[in-house]
Amino acid sequence: LALASRGDALLALHRLGPARAACAAAIARDGAAAAGHRCLGAVLLAAGRPREAISSLERATTLDRWDPEAARLLAAARARLTAASAPPRRTSSSPPRRR
Repeated sequence: LALASRGDALLALHRLGPARAACAAAIARDGAAAAGHRCLGAVLLAAGRPREAISSLERATTLDRWDPEAARLLAAARARLTAASAPPRRTSSSPPRRR
């Protein structure tokens, strides 16, 4: 838990590399603890890697289904992935036609 907390603190400071390392160390120490997976998912989401974040966050919610932060981050990662894969919206540069 201490390593995951360190990763969360580093993430808050926008130090993604060291945060990811701390989260990975937390998972290596105790892969059955949801905090490390949630931490890694948050870092991956902040790094713009929602597909990878989803994998970590799904693991976190499996390990602790009552973790509201993991659930919130998972929803955000899924929304970001959906938005990224949606076709671009067509915009018109011409004014509306008159009838």
